[in-house]
Amino acid sequence: MRKRIVLVALVSLLGSCAQPEEEVCSDLPHEPLETTAQNVRVDRVSGCSLAAVRGLDTQIVDEMNCIIPNTLVRFDDLNVELGGSSTWALLQPGARAAFGRALAARGSRFRVNSAYRTIAQQYLLYRWYREGRCGIGLAAQPGRSNHQSGLALDVSDYPGWRPYLEAEGWDWLGSGDPVHFDYRGSGVRDIRDDAVLAFQRLHNRNNPGDQIAEDGSYGPQTEARLQAAPAEGFATGADCEDPDPDPDPDPDPDPAEDVHVSFEAAAEGPNSLVESGSSEGVPDLLTGDTTRLDFVVRNGADRPVTDELLVRFEVIGPAGRLSGYTIYTDHPALDGQTWTINDANGNEVNPDHADPGRDGTFNLYRFSAGESKRIELELEGLDPSLGNRVTVRAWIKHVGGYYGEMDGWDDEVEVNARGLLLRQSLDVDVFSRDRWNFPGPAPEDTEGWTGCDGAQVAAVDGALHLEDGGCAQSPPWTVIEGENFPAMAFRVRSTATKVTLRWDGGESPIDVPGDGAWHEVTAPYAGDELWHGTVTQLEIRAEGGAVDVDKIEVSRTAEPAPEPRPEADTGNNGGPDVGFEPGDRDDASLPEGSRATRTEEGCSCRTASPRGRTYWLWRR
Repeated sequence: MRKRIVLVALVSLLGSCAQPEEEVCSDLPHEPLETTAQNVRVDRVSGCSLAAVRGLDTQIVDEMNCIIPNTLVRFDDLNVELGGSSTWALLQPGARAAFGRALAARGSRFRVNSAYRTIAQQYLLYRWYREGRCGIGLAAQPGRSNHQSGLALDVSDYPGWRPYLEAEGWDWLGSGDPVHFDYRGSGVRDIRDDAVLAFQRLHNRNNPGDQIAEDGSYGPQTEARLQAAPAEGFATGADCEDPDPDPDPDPDPDPAEDVHVSFEAAAEGPNSLVESGSSEGVPDLLTGDTTRLDFVVRNGADRPVTDELLVRFEVIGPAGRLSGYTIYTDHPALDGQTWTINDANGNEVNPDHADPGRDGTFNLYRFSAGESKRIELELEGLDPSLGNRVTVRAWIKHVGGYYGEMDGWDDEVEVNARGLLLRQSLDVDVFSRDRWNFPGPAPEDTEGWTGCDGAQVAAVDGALHLEDGGCAQSPPWTVIEGENFPAMAFRVRSTATKVTLRWDGGESPIDVPGDGAWHEVTAPYAGDELWHGTVTQLEIRAEGGAVDVDKIEVSRTAEPAPEPRPEADTGNNGGPDVGFEPGDRDDASLPEGSRATRTEEGCSCRTASPRGRTYWLWRR
């Protein structure tokens, strides 16, 4: 199946700048001085308390949840103690769920000194760091801190909590910032640009005569407005309603004098497999399928011939890759519709057509007045994105005399007279035919699973939830080759007396204890004659209690692999962290400093890093 998604940048070859950002670590003073702010600008807040901008903070968080519902959710209903009045008890939903599991596993109260920080809080920290105030040893620039992602925690008793957090996908930052953990699990996204966008929208709503670009980029314009923003918040706060259209819009600008950048989406077949929850409005792709992304650059009708024009691209996320491209032109028709392959398609400096890679530069040669060129990119789905979408970015790197150089997505543009950034990106969700993990933040994020006979189902805390008597069926694109995968693996939590899997005329119980705890279960079906061939429909039914399922996937083995257990750090002679995936490898593949023990069934090999991560390799 192929779909066509059009990523369009209509350019008359002028642009703007974005400030480069630098990633650094940060920490908070343990006992901040409490202050309040009334009619005070953010840049004139005194003292050392982030609580001074609580009013503006609240509006920014509310606006973020307008932009993307359930972007941030509270966790103060868990067994936690907050470090102070400035501490926001907010995380992304996937991180909150993993945090809750770590709390339940240890069973003791957790002190959180810092979690989510708004752009206003990060501005104050960065200013105090630059001024050598408030005990801030190092701080990230606004828009770049990990704490602005909703995926970071600064904790007390980090040695005691470390094994429990790491077991649930939290990564210890190391001895340079020992109190800091980042969540690296599935079902999350980078929301730092969304936080900047939230402030930009609030500013524009309250300052109709002083509008700034709503692009999610923390540049000089946004910084100046943040400095002047009221610490107690704007007069008008968050607004989740779509803005009213301009009743008297300005006429279209002359394409010879201005820049036009826009997205369009069209499809050869359905444009979206899942049109609810976090995937609403996001193009979808199945593993093994290919879709087409079109990036179009258009020269102004009255522009002179340009020198060579360079376009940069990058693909973010392991779930997809570029498998090919073709460069077209609409010359001589100049109508944006009549396309022929351009000479630039054979330019030897351009990327390999069969394997363009994850980033590179296209040289499109010269443009005539009014000419458009289209780069047709082929995107292949490799693995389910599980909440971490594939992002394809394309931007103008150079147009002589008009725009350049812009090597990176967030780079400063040296020549950019019009103040517009010539870049576009597109997110794509990749879904699987035989694996589901339900990592999305919204109840509708069921990855295409629906209730049987039209009933409603929902994803709760990253798991497909069924009440007593409930039934869920797999999406219509389900394809499982029974001959290749004789078993199904599940991660299930149940209070039901019976959990059943049905498929294309067959059924079998899923043997899971009804104790309400999570269990890894592998159900073998190799002996069932109805499982052989191609299975195109699955159903899960719950009887006598509720069931949560947060993993369903095909398995080649009828027995579950042993679960890793926390181990003490033995070190690996100071070498880097080394990870092993399950597979057929022997002891000789282990790095120096590792240990291996043999069992009757084969080899279980372990290596531990200086940062305390333990990796297991099982060979049977």
